[in-house]
Amino acid sequence: MYIPNFAYDDRGKDIEWVWNVQPLDKIFWKTWKPKLNNVKIIGLTDKKECARLQKEIWESVIESEHPKKEKLTGMYKQRGYKWEQLEELLSMSLRQAQEVKKLRLVEAM
Repeated sequence: MYIPNFAYDDRGKDIEWVWNVQPLDKIFWKTWKPKLNNVKIIGLTDKKECARLQKEIWESVIESEHPKKEKLTGMYKQRGYKWEQLEELLSMSLRQAQEVKKLRLVEAM
């Protein structure tokens, strides 16, 4: 059976690694979220170096394939704010925010 090898650039040195999962088809599933122990480094004997690289590779895969979604909570979620609107309001002074709120109320009428 063919097991795809991957390469990771660690400070100019190529490190080979593979996914350690059964069945191997899991790596192509959209719903599969890899765990840290699913990354297997090939050719390294130093345990600390291997663990560091394993964590770096796993974090980069998780960050690119499963990005963390920013969710609004509390009163901001209930009022229906969008994240961009909230950032805009937080960056304004209180007086500016009140004026913008008044303008939006007038526009809504």
